[in-house]
Parts: sequence; C-alpha cells; structure tokens
Amino acid sequence: MPFVSPKDDCPHVSSHVQVFDVIDENKIKEPCCNCKSTEENWMCLGCYRNFCSRYVNGHNHKHFETDHHAISISLSDLSFWCNLCESYIEDPILKKVSWEVHKAKFGHYPGELGADHEIENLLQQFDHIRIKEQEEKEQQELLKQLNAVKLQEEVSKQLSPRSEKIHAVADLINNDSTKNIIVLTGAGLSTAAGIPDFRTPGTGLYDNLQKYNLDDPTDIFTLSYFKKKPHAFFELTKDFISKDYKPTASHYFIKLLEDKNILLRNYTQNIDALEVKAKISADKLVQCHGSYDTATCLRCRESYKDINVVKEHLMRDKIDIPYCNKKEGCRGVIKPNVVFFGEDLPERFVSMVKPDCRKCDLMIVIGTSLTVYPVASIPGFVNSDCPRVLINMDLGGDFTKSSKFKNDYFLQGDINEIVLKMCDYLGWTQDLEKLIRQE
Repeated sequence: MPFVSPKDDCPHVSSHVQVFDVIDENKIKEPCCNCKSTEENWMCLGCYRNFCSRYVNGHNHKHFETDHHAISISLSDLSFWCNLCESYIEDPILKKVSWEVHKAKFGHYPGELGADHEIENLLQQFDHIRIKEQEEKEQQELLKQLNAVKLQEEVSKQLSPRSEKIHAVADLINNDSTKNIIVLTGAGLSTAAGIPDFRTPGTGLYDNLQKYNLDDPTDIFTLSYFKKKPHAFFELTKDFISKDYKPTASHYFIKLLEDKNILLRNYTQNIDALEVKAKISADKLVQCHGSYDTATCLRCRESYKDINVVKEHLMRDKIDIPYCNKKEGCRGVIKPNVVFFGEDLPERFVSMVKPDCRKCDLMIVIGTSLTVYPVASIPGFVNSDCPRVLINMDLGGDFTKSSKFKNDYFLQGDINEIVLKMCDYLGWTQDLEKLIRQE
C-alpha cells in the first residue's frame, strides 16, 4: 500500500459529517444500498449508509451527486474521502468516527487495553472539538497556528538535546529488562535505500503515470483498476524487482536486534522486501501491506513463491503482463502479494499485533509519520508504561502529545545517521558492519 498524505484542512467536515455515538458491528457489514455489492464499500458520513466504490459500480459517488453527502469512510482501510476536495482527508472530528468503525471492525478501540473510562473521556473530547469548531470557525486557522507553536515550544522544553536522547534510548535497548522490542518501519527506510517515493514532485513514482489520465494517482493501487489495467501498476512498480536495491543501516540494525535476542517483531509498511534481503527471520517479520517477493494468480489463486516469474516479464524493453500457466487454460494475471486499497490487511498482522503489543517492553518507530491506518495505530496498542521511540524527520502520531504515554522519545533527523550513532554508543558498530559485509 502506498503512503499518501491526506489533506488536513478540508473545510467541509463540519457541514457534511454527522458524528454518531456508536456504529453497530452489523452496520459495517451491510452491502451497498444500491447493488448489494460487498466489495470496496464506503460508509457515507452524512446518512451512514453503505455504497460501493467507483471501481465497482460507483454508487458512492452517485450518492454524492444526488444527495450531496460529500464525505465517506472506507470500510476496508478506514481512510476518509471528500468528494468536494477530491482527496483523502483527515480531521480531529473524524477520529471519533474512525475509532467507532475500528471498534465495530476489530472488536476494540485503537490502543484499547481495557481502558474503558479513558476511551469514554477521549470520545467526549472529540465531541468538544466538534462543538468548538462550529462555534469558532472564523478563528480556526489562527488557533491551529498558535497550537502548533505552543506544541513545538513544549516539545523543545520536555525533550533533551538529541545526543542525550540517543544515549537514553540506547540505554533502554541495553537494559537487562528489555527483551521484547517491536520495531515499526515505514517509507523512510525505502527512500534511504534509493527507492523513489510516491509524492515528491519530479521524483515521485506517480509522476510516471500522467499518460493514464487518472482522477487520483492512488487508483493504481485499487484492485478494481488493477483487474482492468494491470499494465499501469507494473509500470509504476517494476523498479522494486528490476533494480537491485540494498538494505540500509536501519534494516541491519533491526537484524542486529534479532541477533541479540531482543527483537519480538518487525512490523513493516513497506512492500520492497528489503527486510528479507537483510535476513530478518520470517517469524520475526510482519509485512503489514504485503510485499513484492511473492505473487498469486487472481483467477486460479495459485501461489508463486519465486518472484522471478514476474520479474522476467518486467525486465523486457516493453512490459509484458505476467499471466498464469500453472493450470491449463487459466491465463489469469499474476499479482504481487501487495495489499491494495480496499483489501484487508494480512491475517498474520490481524492475529499477531495485539498479543505482541501486550508483550512489548520497548516500541521503536523508524521512518514513518504514522498517517496510514490501521498500521499507524500500533504504537497506541502497547501498555501505558512501555517506552516509545520515534526516529524520523517529522513528529507523527500521538508522540509527545498523548496523556496516556509518559515515556516517549522523538529522535529527529536522518534515520541511518541516528541508528549509526546509537550503535556506536552501544558498542555494536563492528557487529553492524559485519552484517552489512555479509550481504
């Protein structure tokens, strides 16, 4: 799944969203009101009815055109879409809706570990935010700027100089009581390896897709579009397997944690499989959004463990779509096992994340601003006394802002530079270099 930053200043939330106290579990399972499809459904936040996406029968957009309800939530990945902005969006008010849908879908609120009273307080806060936005609409932008300045001042006061923080985190890693570290990794590790991101003008992968005249570049990562035009997806992502990208120091740092017997799990949002190249063990790795190292036929569902079957088609001068030949007459398109928008996350993620977070005694987040849900919820699942570390260029998620977690660290800067300094302080530099040389 690609990382697409949602628009955070949508002006239509107040007038197009009705916030319900509870969303029934059965409600999110209802089919499209018009065609009864259960594929890629969205819930309208104006009337709380379900409609299929534009790549099924398009009833969600048709509902907007007739009833003018602009905002809806994906019942697959809990993202929000505004038809007026024509963009994915995020807003404090929408968090309450996201939490309620998360509760209906997964049986618990994000980060919930029996804290019912705390959840109720948070929901009341979201109600307060909605009332305040309606009453102070003209002052909203000014308040946002003032709050941002205030937050930055508080962060500066609370956090020590970076070198001291690096040493403090290293001491946590080296503590005898630390035995179950979870590392959550994101796109920062991929870009550090030289893989182009999906957004940067002039270098982003989406810039290569102008000829397809897409309404939204993220359409490439919907299953409906892939079934119609697989060529576009393969052209966008062929570099993942046609170029020999190498793991970074941060990948090998995670492998080093495994070798020291203190890595519980590495949850990665990336689909490039560089964790596999770094030889992180399969039982220690959860590829939350799938990966490009295996594939499946969409027609007969046969698995392809050797991605070279796909690679040989993409290495040609003109991309040739890989078709299945395992069963006579199949000819189904072979799709890399990447999670598309509208698809559920792997069962391995769903079954393991909550038990792992209960065991976790140190949460390290590297190279992600925590904007893509539900994976961005992981740091909130750990116990309230668990130290949490964010290594990234930008602050993200609820780090340093949560009233629940009191032991957060934000290490701002180049992720590989910070990892190398941490290894130097730990006395692990030679061990890290040995892993890199073995590659």
